[in-house]
Amino acid sequence: MTRFAWLVLLGGCFLDTQRQDPPPCLATAGPAIASQEFRDPNTGQCQSFGPTCNETCGPCPAVGLVLPDWAMCNGTCDTLPEAQCLANPTCHAAYQDDSAAAPVFWGCWELPPSGAVAGSCPGLDAQTCSENPDCTSLYTGPVNQPPGFVPSFVSCQ
Repeated sequence: MTRFAWLVLLGGCFLDTQRQDPPPCLATAGPAIASQEFRDPNTGQCQSFGPTCNETCGPCPAVGLVLPDWAMCNGTCDTLPEAQCLANPTCHAAYQDDSAAAPVFWGCWELPPSGAVAGSCPGLDAQTCSENPDCTSLYTGPVNQPPGFVPSFVSCQ
């Protein structure tokens, strides 16, 4: 019986050295932690970047993700009405062309992490326009559009 106990004990030790750590837990295990959302200046829509990972259930994988130089979504500018947005040098106003006489205020957004730029607005692309607090972005509006409509950048004003 003593030999059997030693064999079980030694066998357990050898098995333990073969043990591998569990894989990192991603969003499928436990409650997910939201990834960061950034606003695509070409559509005005928020997009998530980065894997969702809950570190409470194990290690998160190291990901060398390069984030775009887009404004973060759900920042302080997002809550501002039109007049306050236009007066704030850290925010950028966006409008939608709804086929009316004047564009409709769509929202107030943060500036990209690279910071504010200055200069003339006409002719700027969506990215450069979103970096200038003195400019406003004009997007296509949802009037008479099919379901699943995604706005697109029209011009910088």
